[in-house]
Amino acid sequence: MKRSTLRATAASLLCIGLLAASTAAFAQEPPKTPQDTRNQPAPEDKSAASTQSLMKKCVQRERATDSTKSESEAQQICQDAMRAKRENRDNEPKSPHHP
Repeated sequence: MKRSTLRATAASLLCIGLLAASTAAFAQEPPKTPQDTRNQPAPEDKSAASTQSLMKKCVQRERATDSTKSESEAQQICQDAMRAKRENRDNEPKSPHHP
């Protein structure tokens, strides 16, 4: 009788321990809710962020190649280059396979 009670107690304690361990593991993982997506930028914002990133890199590159350029001169050069690139991309003929 004592042996079966001891086994039942040990089994119960084992289940409680596993339950507690799994609960702790799940508690450490952040919940995936629709609220998480609100903090992410919209697709338009992503393109604006990538444009800003490209602009910063271009300004850094311009100033690195010629240290006498001011920040505003480098920005103007980069804006002109990005505008020309965008206009060329918009004016490219479309292939018949890609409307």
